Amino acid sequence: MIKKRKPWNRVSEQVYSLVSFDADGKINMNIATYVVPVTMDIKRYCVAIYKHTQTHKNIFEYKKNKDFVLQGLSIRQINLVRVLGKKSGQTYDKQKFLSNYLCSNGSYLAFNAFTLQMKIEKYIELGDHDVIIAKVQKVLENDAQSTPLTTTYLQKEGIIL
Repeated sequence: MIKKRKPWNRVSEQVYSLVSFDADGKINMNIATYVVPVTMDIKRYCVAIYKHTQTHKNIFEYKKNKDFVLQGLSIRQINLVRVLGKKSGQTYDKQKFLSNYLCSNGSYLAFNAFTLQMKIEKYIELGDHDVIIAKVQKVLENDAQSTPLTTTYLQKEGIIL
């Protein structure tokens, strides 16, 4: 039986994670699917961040650091989705959990489909998510051999409904 989904949940989207830091420099990562590339030159992304989360706090309250890392996850990282997406960085030490999954420099996950160094240009407050517009500063990693993790894949695996 095919599940009846709302129109915005029927489209397969890349699953992302943002790397952000709190005021003390502690790392946090989340799951983000409301992420859209919006320009070609210079490449910019529009990223919606759910309110009342550690990522939102890190991005919107600690605006002095406008850099963050946008990670396009690969299917190799499916085991991280429940922790990054369902556990709050406000009550769970994601930095400790992630210690075995980080790349050699410790600033983002290993085995991403791609990894982008981003700089925030605009903050927009609306609804249950607030939005940032950020430009790509540098492509840190681009693994053309990896299979991107998508919302459709997460639905097939029963991780999201």
